[in-house]
Amino acid sequence: MNVGADATNTNANPGTGDGQETQVKTFDELLNDESYKSEYDKRLAQELASAKSEWETEQQKKLDAEKTEAEKMASMNAKEQEDYKRKKREEALAEREREITTRELKATAYETLTEQGLPKELAEILNYTDADQCKASIDVVEKTFNSALTKAVNEKLKGTAQIPERGGEVKDTPLFGFSFTGVRPKK
Repeated sequence: MNVGADATNTNANPGTGDGQETQVKTFDELLNDESYKSEYDKRLAQELASAKSEWETEQQKKLDAEKTEAEKMASMNAKEQEDYKRKKREEALAEREREITTRELKATAYETLTEQGLPKELAEILNYTDADQCKASIDVVEKTFNSALTKAVNEKLKGTAQIPERGGEVKDTPLFGFSFTGVRPKK
């Protein structure tokens, strides 16, 4: 819904040569105009009908699932019902544990990425299945990021100077296309 798009138009009125800007209308002022109000009402009604339809569909699916569940429970004996309920509780508990683990691993990953000097946005692509998978994915992301960064820097500086690798030394090739051999310092 972009009804207020005309309200943000602050361009000068090209039809007049006096250079005055048009007055910006507020949303309420736009709705005083019947053509804007009817268009707004029509779009609002469409959005509400769409949202209501989606909600009703979702509620019907939930109701059908509960009905199926009740029918399934009715066809079971007491021991089967007890086992089924226990299984459902265990599944719900396992899901909550996964959510908590993921939340904790994400917090740890943010800290680790920050400590390693990597962008925190990279946390979105990590694997949070368990701590080992998370650590392995952080290591892969770090290697890949550093490799891409080194490559980009080298491309940017290509031909101007050699960048030593971490802890490495610059090779003996000249930086300026000639060697300083035989040049004596001033006394």
